[in-house]
Parts: sequence; C-alpha cells; structure tokens
Amino acid sequence: MVRGAKYGARQFLCCRGQAETVLRPGFEPGLLAHVVVSKYADGLPLYRQSAIYARQGVELDRSTMADWMGSAAALLRPLVEAIRQHVCAGPVLHADDTTVPVLAPGLGRTRTGRLWAAVRDERTWAGAAPPAAFYCYSPDRKGEHAEALLGQCRGFLHADGYGGFNSLYACDPKTGLARLTEVACWAHARRKIYEIYEATAAPLAKQARSESRPPQPFWLAGVNVTFGKFRTIHLGDLTKNKEFELMCPNNRIGTVDLFLGLHHGQDSSNSEVMIHATRPRVAIMNDGTRKGGQPEVMKVLHSSPGLEDLWQIHFSQLSGQEYTVPGMFIANLLDEPSAAMPVAPIAAPQPGPSAPPAPAHNGPAYWIKVTAQGDGTFTVTNARNGFAKTYAVRAGTN
Repeated sequence: MVRGAKYGARQFLCCRGQAETVLRPGFEPGLLAHVVVSKYADGLPLYRQSAIYARQGVELDRSTMADWMGSAAALLRPLVEAIRQHVCAGPVLHADDTTVPVLAPGLGRTRTGRLWAAVRDERTWAGAAPPAAFYCYSPDRKGEHAEALLGQCRGFLHADGYGGFNSLYACDPKTGLARLTEVACWAHARRKIYEIYEATAAPLAKQARSESRPPQPFWLAGVNVTFGKFRTIHLGDLTKNKEFELMCPNNRIGTVDLFLGLHHGQDSSNSEVMIHATRPRVAIMNDGTRKGGQPEVMKVLHSSPGLEDLWQIHFSQLSGQEYTVPGMFIANLLDEPSAAMPVAPIAAPQPGPSAPPAPAHNGPAYWIKVTAQGDGTFTVTNARNGFAKTYAVRAGTN
C-alpha cells in the first residue's frame, strides 16, 4: 500500500514496504535510495558504484543494481504521475526539450534521444503552488511527443519556436479556442537576429546585436510583435538617440496598440518623437517606487495623441499625485503609505554611495496582464484589484 505522509507543506509518498520487496533480505531501503540518487542525481554509473562497494568488501553486481533501477522506476510511478498532474494543472507552463545520447549496442555509436521537460513555477508572481518539473523521454522529436506531454494542459505555454508545439496553439474548430496560448521566447527571437547578421551582415541586424550598443549602459534589443491586427512594442532600454533614428526621417515602426516597458518611465528614453509618432492606445510602464515615472516622461505620455490609458506597475513617488494615474491602473501601491501623499513629485535621488536605500517591499507583488485577440481587441487586467478594461478595435482599422 502507498500511504500519503505529510511533511511540512508538501505531500510525499511512503513506499518503504514496496522497497523492501525489491531488495534481497539483509538490505535496507536506504541502500536502494542511495544507489538511485548516486546514479541519477550524482551521475555515478552503476559499474563505478559496484567497484566502490567492492572496495568495502560488499559484492553488489551491476546487473543486480540495474534490476533495482527498473523496479524502483515502477515503484515510483505513482509519485511521477502525481508530479505530472500537478505540473499540468498550472495556468502557466514552461516547456523545452534537449538531446540525450542513448546506448545503441551493435551500432558502434550512440543514438540521439530527446528528454522533454515541463515546468510549473509561480513564485515570480507570488503564486501559492509549489514549483515542480516533470520529465519524459522519447526516441525522437516528433510532434506527437509534445502532444503527449502537454495535450491535456490549459493556459499559457512559454516555449521556443519548435513546430511540434503548433498543434497545441491551434484553435478548436468547434469552440474557436486554443488549448494553450503561445508565450514566445524573446531570447530565441533575438537569436534569429544574430543568425541573420552572421549570414547577411545586414546593417539593421548589426545594430540589434550587442556589439553595436551605444556607449552608455542603457541598451537592450527592442521587440515589435504583431498578432493578427494587434501590435505591441517593447523597446527595452533604448535611449532617445536611437529612438530618433527609428523615427526620422521616416517612422519605421508605424502605429501600435500597446507600448510596453517604457524603460521604467525614465527620461533617458521616451522621447516625444517616439511616443507621439507611434500613437499607442495604451501604455504599461514597468516603473518602481522611486525608479522612473519622472514628470518629463509623464507629460509626454499624457499629451500623446490617441493614448487612452496609462497603466503602472508601481506607484511612483517621482510622479506624486501631480502626474500619476488613478489607483485602479496601478498594480503595486506603497507598502506603508503616509497619511498625506504630497501632490508635487519628489526629485529623483542622485546615484552613488550617498543615495538613500530604496523603499523596502514587504507585501505581496502584483502584476499587469494583457490578453490580445487576433482581431485587434485586447484586455488589460490589474492583478491587485481585479480591475480589467477591454479595448475594442480602433476605429478605421482594416
């Protein structure tokens, strides 16, 4: 019988009885656990373990331990299934695969198999579920293995551009809904920029590479994403001089629905020529309590033609009540708000050893979520208060 035993906040399986049936009389279950951990966690092959035990006068043949590994795999199957169910129940998953050499007796070489991983980790947004990873093996990389691993999952999948995942993103012809929403990997997207430059030496690809970064330390490759009729950009830490190059003499970006990031709302970026020319309907600023949200940037945003709303990750003391947005659009307020918040913004502290420490954040962390549709409609949700607003297709959009 497999019994559930509580330990702290997690549940483990107690399998001592089954372990004793796997081993010969005189061996304890701890030995089986030690051999398994040595092989799979510490990378110690069974033939080496056999030699180690032989030096201690213990005859433990490799074939015997190999039999134990097969029995242990069957013994732990309920635990493996419990981990799989826990991972697949997560609303946001990460998945990837990697090559693994597989012994192929008689071929004189190894074959290439695949090890698949699905990860559930909600700690970055204060999720209560414990993190976990589920692994499975396949002899090749056919899409059917991605389907077997993730076919029952629902929510968002963060993965690379492997085509085997595409069926998971496809809409059901009856419901019009996809089982999983693709969350593409920006690191993989940037890799393509590098490959284009290596193959063609294109000037624009060269500019996007790290070797072409400006001398100041504010640099990051920007991303321009189109999903159906929905368009969004995130220009990272691109500074005003680079923004000017993108806009003049011609606007190389065009208009967008959503402007993300805004370099924390710092005045080294967010030029009027960039913000006003792209005419975002909505902007989301990843500012901090005392980082970004500076008055000069807020003026540019609030005067931008066509801007309907500005959302902020934090209330910015650098904005004060003079320039900040209503609280329903702010994900994180001050942990210890004062009785009366000054209307005027405060000056940004000068960097250096004499700078005051940043305000301590000891409360829950909240995020802002964007859900977009191919017809151009998108919804922004504040996780702190549940406030959500849907932005219909812009009038005149084809």
